[in-house]
Amino acid sequence: MEVHIDLGQETATISPLLYGHFAEHIGRVIYEGAWVGLDSPIPNLDGLRLDTLEALKRVRPAVIRWPGGCFADTYHWEDGVGPVEERPTRRNHWWLREEPNTFGTAEFIRWCNLLGAEPYPSVNVGSGTVTEAINWLHYCNGTEATGYAGLRRSHGRAEPYGVKWWGIGNENWGCGGLFSPQEFAQRFRQFAVYFKRLGLTPGLQLVAAGHNAPGWNLKFLEAVGPGLPYLDHVSFHRYFRRGHSTGFTDDEYLELMLDVTDFEELIQESLQAIDQVQPMRAKIRVFGPLKPKPIGLVIDEWGAWHSDPVIEDGFSQRGVMREAIFAASCLNLFQRYAGRIAMTNIAQVANCLHSLVLTKESKMAVTPTFHVYEMYRAHQGARALRAEIEKASAIGLGDRTQPSVSVSASRSGSQVLITLVNQHPTESVDAAIGLTGGDVEEATGRSLAGSSVRAENTVEEPSTVVPEDTAVGLEEHGLRVRLLPGSVQAVTLRLGTA
Repeated sequence: MEVHIDLGQETATISPLLYGHFAEHIGRVIYEGAWVGLDSPIPNLDGLRLDTLEALKRVRPAVIRWPGGCFADTYHWEDGVGPVEERPTRRNHWWLREEPNTFGTAEFIRWCNLLGAEPYPSVNVGSGTVTEAINWLHYCNGTEATGYAGLRRSHGRAEPYGVKWWGIGNENWGCGGLFSPQEFAQRFRQFAVYFKRLGLTPGLQLVAAGHNAPGWNLKFLEAVGPGLPYLDHVSFHRYFRRGHSTGFTDDEYLELMLDVTDFEELIQESLQAIDQVQPMRAKIRVFGPLKPKPIGLVIDEWGAWHSDPVIEDGFSQRGVMREAIFAASCLNLFQRYAGRIAMTNIAQVANCLHSLVLTKESKMAVTPTFHVYEMYRAHQGARALRAEIEKASAIGLGDRTQPSVSVSASRSGSQVLITLVNQHPTESVDAAIGLTGGDVEEATGRSLAGSSVRAENTVEEPSTVVPEDTAVGLEEHGLRVRLLPGSVQAVTLRLGTA
């Protein structure tokens, strides 16, 4: 197989927000995964679980979406502020559990600040009101001495939190209210005009909750009409279900890998919908200094959600090498659209679905997917490079086929990161990587591969799948690497200076 990379042909900046995460109040994501409380024997920093905190720092999470998910559209933010002992316990409608509200706005933003992540709250549109939402905005970002900014001050926070990213709604076509595209467009306009007009936050970014159903986002965007200048991004969610999380068949493995192509088609359809309304948006005059940029695409819930996770255990899912290979392939895909995709958020950060972290009481482990995010972290903020694959073998099932190898490359100054995924479960691939536009002085490699695509890390055996150094053959006009079956490889180059 051959890969061709022009080190001088940069395409777009890879926003760190492409490497975002999602933490919903469901199962053990928050309570045990992120938060154990002040009185817990598990080591913590003011209630925040330390081993999870230190692990997540290694992947540089750029943004975290919270508190849901379906949970967000039954969440009333005032339940989770102020003295913890005075916060009410509520029965959560969707996830059939008691919500103690000990992890609320202040705790979430503190967690984000410690991780270096942008907080991205999801506003309750389904059962909430515009007034409730803008009161939350005032609480987080207001500067006045009275009102909700004054309430924040009384809770011990004098300076505004400066929350920039806000999601308006969640799956409002379903658990967020069963709205039609036109009905949700009307609701979005109501929320968005107040968020933008208040002028509390320079660079405020509003994300409208979209859908992955054919044509839904276009109908919604057209119906937003005069509200389009207040919309910065539209989102969709996509989960992939292929058998049992560990007991999957060989065909189900291939089906999940082939879903990457379907994922790209969904991205393309969503971008086409955005492009169709941009001319309309450009003609709409807005009073005041608002100067909107082109609408971006956000994928703020995505990942593998297989058949065995159930609501009774908080949708806990075992993360195996298969999910790491899929995640790495999707990250390579997102980077090909780095100029158009503003953010993605894998679901979820701990103990649920496509997680990076697993905990069980005092024990903690990181999944193979965690290692992918750590291996890919130097892509964040770098400039994407065009990478072309030739003479690649294919994987297929029925009439569905695609190349067995996925690749992405980026450059930051004199450093280049090339990430390659061999999706074939049983065959190695020898890759010749041709490089033009620069001289390579040093090349190093890290490979993530298990004994099979079913290999997993658990809290009892946390080191079954770990990255290892791998040989990179440096040649006059490129390099050679061997990709093990079902593996992810990161190659780091140091370029010479002219």
